[in-house]
Amino acid sequence: MTENQEAAVIRPDVDIAEDVDHMFNRPGFESPRHDRARMKISVTDGMVKVTGHTRTVQVPQILTREIAKIPGVKSVDVSELYDDNALTILSGQMTPVEVFTSVSYGAVILTGKIPGGMTLEDIVAKVESIEGVRKVIPNFK
Repeated sequence: MTENQEAAVIRPDVDIAEDVDHMFNRPGFESPRHDRARMKISVTDGMVKVTGHTRTVQVPQILTREIAKIPGVKSVDVSELYDDNALTILSGQMTPVEVFTSVSYGAVILTGKIPGGMTLEDIVAKVESIEGVRKVIPNFK
């Protein structure tokens, strides 16, 4: 079967979804398996959508490449799969230098010191406005 013929294969969405799940357990699969629990995968008419959170920027790239190889997949959308590395950078840009951020699967933990002239609510609101942030945990002493 040629590559074009494989792309034209029509398969039930449930079979495609099962193949995606099996992909995470395949020997040699490059993606961290623990990220799977933080993702939701849906298939509609051969179009696969992956949402949720992952630790690194490489995972969405790996998933896009590997899912596209599954027979019957028409497209792969990872636009709502957020990586902690990017969220760490964005949250760091949104907070004062006295505030430190760390991210775990979309939960942003704030530590450090709240600078004069700002309130905790101001800082939390800025970080919450970042697309992909699941929750903000202030941990100031």
